[in-house]
Amino acid sequence: MEYEPETRSRLVAYLESGSLLVQYRGQSQCRFCRVLNGSKELYDGDWAWPEGLTHYLRQHPIALPPDFVRHALSQPGPTRPSGDPEKRIDELDDSDWITWARPFRTPAVAKMLEQASEVAVRACQAKLDAKAAELAAKHGVSEKSCAWAGCDRRALVGKAICPSHVADNERSLWLSMAEAVELGRVLASLPVALAPRP
Repeated sequence: MEYEPETRSRLVAYLESGSLLVQYRGQSQCRFCRVLNGSKELYDGDWAWPEGLTHYLRQHPIALPPDFVRHALSQPGPTRPSGDPEKRIDELDDSDWITWARPFRTPAVAKMLEQASEVAVRACQAKLDAKAAELAAKHGVSEKSCAWAGCDRRALVGKAICPSHVADNERSLWLSMAEAVELGRVLASLPVALAPRP
């Protein structure tokens, strides 16, 4: 979605001046280009958004819900919310964002996303299998059984668990990377006619 430069600039400024609602311990990663793009959730008293939304608005052709755009553009800047942020967290939810996005997920797009998720899982598993083979070759496999419940493989030499369970520590990272690649592929293949409009 292409906003006029002045509109985009005003939206970015509005998003960046939100108040801190939640600070998370880890950085989120852009689903398109994988750069790190924030670890906070911001809000203005009415709406809440991830800190990284400004990255998406600057770097990728995304659209925002028209109600939010009207709200943001009608304000001189986010108001400084008062009260207990913990109470505000309980009051806020994602339903407005989800409701707005739902119509753009046509059955065809939903199927593409489902297939992309399956491809990402297989790609992640292939990386884990390759890492386990690398660990086994580098350290060797002992005669001891893996201590992981229900696992019938052999533990690495000097370890209590098998190469697969050692490699599995990196599953979430590799899965998120594979998902980002597949999501980017799906988005690149969507016809312009399906792009959301504010």
